[in-house]
Parts: sequence; C-alpha cells; structure tokens
Amino acid sequence: MKLVEITENNLVITIEQLKLDHELVLDIQIKLHALGLYPSGRLLDGQYGSVTAKGLNKFCQLMELDDSEPKQIDATLASFLLNTEPTEFRLKSAKNKEELFQEFLAVQPHPQTGRGFYLGRGINQSPHQKEIDFSPQYLKERPDGIEVVSLEDPHLESYPILGQKPQIEPEGLDFLHSDIKQACVCLGSVVNGQMQARWFGRNALDNVEFWSDTKIIPTINLVCQLNSSFPFIDIDQCLIRSAGGSGGYNFHHLVVALTSYNFNPASSNQIGAMFKRFSTYAGLEQWLKEITGNQQLTFRGLYGENPWMNFPELVEANTGRVLLSAAPLTATAGNSVSAYDLTRLMSMLGWHYYLNHHSRLPGAQWNSLESVIKGKGTDIARYVDAAIERLGLQRVIKSPVIISKAGWGRSGIRHRFEITYTALVQFIDHRPQASGKLSKLRTLVITLLGAQDKNNAIREEQELDARIATEVTEIIRRVVTEELGGNPGSKNTTPAMFTDITEDIYRTPIEEAVTLGFISGFQEDNTFRPLQPLTREQMVAMLLEALTTIPNLSVNIPAQTTTNPYPDVEASRWSASKIAWAKNNELIRGYPDGQFRPSNPVTRAELMVVLKKTAEYAQQVFIKRTILEPTQKPFPFSDISGHWAESIITEMSSFGGVASPLNEMGDAFYPRYPALRNYSAAATLRMLNTIEFYFGDQN
Repeated sequence: MKLVEITENNLVITIEQLKLDHELVLDIQIKLHALGLYPSGRLLDGQYGSVTAKGLNKFCQLMELDDSEPKQIDATLASFLLNTEPTEFRLKSAKNKEELFQEFLAVQPHPQTGRGFYLGRGINQSPHQKEIDFSPQYLKERPDGIEVVSLEDPHLESYPILGQKPQIEPEGLDFLHSDIKQACVCLGSVVNGQMQARWFGRNALDNVEFWSDTKIIPTINLVCQLNSSFPFIDIDQCLIRSAGGSGGYNFHHLVVALTSYNFNPASSNQIGAMFKRFSTYAGLEQWLKEITGNQQLTFRGLYGENPWMNFPELVEANTGRVLLSAAPLTATAGNSVSAYDLTRLMSMLGWHYYLNHHSRLPGAQWNSLESVIKGKGTDIARYVDAAIERLGLQRVIKSPVIISKAGWGRSGIRHRFEITYTALVQFIDHRPQASGKLSKLRTLVITLLGAQDKNNAIREEQELDARIATEVTEIIRRVVTEELGGNPGSKNTTPAMFTDITEDIYRTPIEEAVTLGFISGFQEDNTFRPLQPLTREQMVAMLLEALTTIPNLSVNIPAQTTTNPYPDVEASRWSASKIAWAKNNELIRGYPDGQFRPSNPVTRAELMVVLKKTAEYAQQVFIKRTILEPTQKPFPFSDISGHWAESIITEMSSFGGVASPLNEMGDAFYPRYPALRNYSAAATLRMLNTIEFYFGDQN
C-alpha cells in the first residue's frame, strides 16, 4: 500500500497493521527522509522500528498535529506526509538551534579519531564539487528584474571604497552562540548593477589570530601584484618555481593544495608561507591596511612551517620570463587581523564584477581572480555544504557558489581549541516563486571564530565543529527567510488572519478567500488547517459559496432537500441540499457505483474537474457559452500524461493558472494527491478572478 491510497480511500491503518506492510513503511521512510527526519542508505528498508517511529513522532510534533505519538495512519496524517514541502519544513525544523547542534554533534567520529567531521570532510565528499568550475560564471550573473531580483533592504549601503571601513551593526548577530567569539557577516545585494551591502558583527574589529584562514591574503595579493604590472597576463599562464630553477608549478594547483590540504606538492602551511615571500612582511601588512582601513592589524607571521620555496619566482609558462621575484628576507612577527578584514577581502574577491573601480582589489583582473575562486572552492571544511543539505536548499537553488577557507588549532597561550572559517555563499533562490514572486539572488560572506576550553583537544574540536556547522546553518537560514538583522524584506509582517498560515505559501489567497466568504477557518482555535484535505462535500459547499461572490450572478440554493441526492447522502445531511443543487446543475457526478462518498478527500484532479464545470456554469449564465478562453500558456506538467483528467488539468493551467504544480514547486501536478484546504482556496480564488477578468473584458 502507498500513502496516496490511504488518502484516496479515506483509510485508517493502525501501527500494528503498518508494521506488516513493508511497502507502506518504506513509503513513509522515504517521505521522512526528504523532510530530514530519517536517514538514508540501508535504513530505508521498509522495516518499522524505533527510528521510523521517532521520525513520525517528530513530524507530528513539528506540524502541531493533535496526536504527537500517532497510533494510526489516517488520511489526514498521510496527506500531511505527502504534501508537506521539504525545504519549508526543514527551514522550520532548523529553528531549534540546540536540536540542530545535537544533530551535527551526532555525526562526529569516534573520539579517538580526532578531526571534526565537517572540518575534515573534504571536497571529494561535496555534492557541489562539479559546480566549482562554473563558480566564476555564476558570480557574474546579475539580477535581470524579469526572472531574478535582488534583496530589498532599506539598510543597504554602497560598498565602501578602498581604505574605508563600513558601518558594522553590532546587534544583528545576537543569536550566535557564546562559543562564537568573533564574527562578521556581510549581506550583499546588486542594485542598479552595483553592489550594496549590510554589515553585521560580533567583536568584528578585534584583531586576533585567525590561523590558516588568513592564507587567502597572500594568495589574493599575488594576483594583485601580477596584474598591476602585467594587466593582460592571466595568472593561470604562469608557473611558480625556485629562483633560477626550471619547470615550476601552476598557480591554481598550488591554491588547491593550500585550500584542500591534499599535500600535493607540499603542505598548506608551506605554500601559504611561500606566497608571503613575494612581498616583504611589512609591505603585505601595509597593503592589507590600505584595503580594509584597519590600521591596527599585524600580518607579518608565517604558519608554523618554513616556506616551501624561500626564494620563489613567478614566470610566464610559455616563455620563462620572470614576472615577479621574492622580496628580501625580513624579520617575522605575528598575524593578528579581524573578522571584518577577512570578510572584506573575501567579498572583494567574489563580488569583483559588481564593484566599482574604487572598491575593487587594486590591479586585479577577473581572469586571474577566477583561478583563486576555483581554488577556494576546494576547501577541506564543508560547513556551507552541511547547511544547504540540512535546510533542504539544494532542490530550490541554482548557480551555487561556495568559496571558503578554514583554520584551526589549539592555542597554548589561550588554552583552548579554535576554529576559524570565512566563506562566500551565493545562489539563486527559487523559493519566492511559490508565492508568485520572482526568484531572488542571495549573496553573503561569513567569518566566524569559535573557541572552546574543555581541557580535551579532541572533544573541543568535535563540539566546536558541530557548533560552527550550527551557526553557519542558522545564518544561511536567516538569509533565505530574510530574518537576518530584523530585515523584513518582502515578507508580510502583518499578523496572519489565522495562527497556522503565517508561513503558508498560500497565505495571501487564503486570507482573500476568507474575506470573500467562500471558505472559513475554525473559530474554536482560530486556525485554518491549511494542510487538511478537503472532502468532497466540503468542495461542493466551497464552490457554491464561491459562485455567490460573483457580481450579478444569482445562485438560489435551497436550504434543504426532501430526497437523497445520492444513496450515501441522506436528505438530513448538512451538505445534502448543496450536493443536490450541484448534481442537478451538472457540476458534480458520483462514482460508477452510484455513491458520492461525501467524506472522502477530493483529489487534485477531481478539484480541477469541478472548478472547470463551475467556471463553465458561470459563463453559461452570463454569455451563453461554456468554452473557457485561455489567459496564459498551459503548464507542461510532467506527471499527467495518460491520466483520465489530463486535458482538463492542462486546460485549467491555462485558465488563470488554476492548475499549478504541487506547492508551486517543480513541474509535477500530482493529480491523485488530495486537494488540501490551502491550495483549494487558492485555486478557487484564481478561478473567480479569471472569470471576473474575462467578464469585465467581455463587457
């Protein structure tokens, strides 16, 4: 048995019966997995056990169903499982940060293993590995205002020019855990082709040790040096070798080794120290100060190992011409920079195409920066991967860019383990389409420094690894829901008409439908119950009430009937007169066995059939014609071919978009799924609006 059969036939399956139906258990496990409540792999086995029970209980709890420990699977619960949109559910369930932290902590390896799970996950385990080569192209995409728009936020300001520090809001990151000691987040938006930004911080200007995170600084500096002297040379056409030597190593290859820790051809620390040798330590420090405006930083240290080449030179690959040589050796000191400095530099790298000349990395050319961008896409730490997966965003975004650099270590001076992480994240978010809006470009840069002191380096690392994953996930969640910094964006901040539709994708049409009066909520608890299936008799009542809202259309429905309209609909039933009227006016039909089954959930396909007949009835009254004129192109649904209602569903998709994909996502209609109250209200409102528009045009 499948869940859809339970909804179609209004069945009730006890837990004891469920345990014996492995097909149904597997169907439930697959749905729970999509919602992030059940693991993948071998546990998707159709066997009902504690993991399945826990997932079901958690689902009922988060959906605020009456029974948080269900004893049966009925049509309502089955409908919720079938129709709950995974990404929205995951965004909702991720709000509990302590539970989220425990999730990330649970995947940490055995304490004897050491390395944090996400800190050492590596690029080869990333689902976004194949996107790396496309990252420079994605970073050049601009919102066109036709399909994609940028974030709207009145607090956005122009990106600062070189040497100018922005205004950093100290309150916007109050939600971060106390283990996060320093943080800076820059939220970007492309306005009229130029980058605007909003900066948030926690101790963002404090100068501290950021470990290997700072290796992005000499890497980018080398590009700026090359292109300042040779603007038409792509650094990928160059090699790095020891002074006076032969051969050499491709720059991009070395950036990958520095970032991914693949030790090919040397350690990350050795390569980072070598990149610093192309400037004096004081000169590199001054260059950074002139870019970020932070005059108190120091950046004259190495990374615990000597440079791989003490006297490197950058040469043109095809001619051997020396382009840059090592600077004179000078004394080293420490590395003490701020979270802001790293956020600023990473944003200038990724947003180069959106910045004006006075805000760009001095001298750098895009074709050379592309090499750094692709190299930084191979970071060994995969915290953003974890966030995207946990929030279910992978199914609703395109053009993802993740470029990052992590650092870590136990400080003997501060007696604690520390993890630092800087990342630029960008993608096009299709979620707004569900509410009839345009997709939105999301772009941000995150820098975090977390620390723990538990007198146990392995425990500190693993707990801190889970903490960084948690906070990165929460930041990205707040960005996509437009909660970061209290920014309302395009979100409706007016209190919802019902307590359970605040975040429903059909909130606006539900409220309009209730205002018109063809559907109502439940006064006893002020809810609408948007995910509750609509029964066949409720559908009839709703559509007849909808007809009464059409101006100048007279609909006289008797208050009662003396005969049974169908064998299973007695004259005394509350809906009998409505069903009788609808039957007499050929809006509805019973089943081949003569029954109407008034309590059964109506399917999405059946709803389209009756909506079509209702619209035709209204047209017949007004203009003596039943053919529905299309108002838009039909939607190419992927799952209705051969279905008995295929032509009707297609027709209703072209009639004001009455038929639309399940949850307004993807390209599937799911004709056999039950029609939920939220979609039923929205589809009926679309039908009414299209009729009124059409009649207005006729008049």
